[in-house]
Amino acid sequence: MSPPRPYRAGESIEDYCRACKTDRMHTVVVVDGEGVPIRVDCGFCHSEHNYRGGPRVGHSAAPQDSAGRSSNNLFGIKASADWTGATVTSGTQEFQGGAPTNTAAQFKAYATPAQSFQDYVALLRNNPRYSTALNTGGDLQAFTSGLQRGGYATDPDYANKIAAVAGSLKLSSALPISANTGAL
Repeated sequence: MSPPRPYRAGESIEDYCRACKTDRMHTVVVVDGEGVPIRVDCGFCHSEHNYRGGPRVGHSAAPQDSAGRSSNNLFGIKASADWTGATVTSGTQEFQGGAPTNTAAQFKAYATPAQSFQDYVALLRNNPRYSTALNTGGDLQAFTSGLQRGGYATDPDYANKIAAVAGSLKLSSALPISANTGAL
């Protein structure tokens, strides 16, 4: 898959990182005469590699174990001290004082993607921090803003980024989670 527009060295582009084994934001290092990236540098691990054509469509960006196996954690839910299930340690980007910091964290690991969905619904329904996100109807911005206010993500621009991705994928009519039923 080719980038939709010409790029220049120093610009950011999402690509599959060969070292992290997941989709990450990269800095373009070298482009060809038409502006197609040839070499990129991972913004997380700083490995430089050939541009791989963008993010892996259909590939899970869930945290992975050291062998590259998926945790099936589709929502990036971290393992708290009271979590007794399986975990994986994976690289992540946290924001402190509005500035990004690369770090490693313990994430929950699930046997199936369905378990990840069930835990996500339970987290939102059972934690009062996320009550403002629930029952927002079809208002994706209100849902993601409620998650952000509840502390779901440290990125100060989380709600806007999720809304932009969803809008670009024409997912703006995605069904929110209902606090009453737990259904998506």
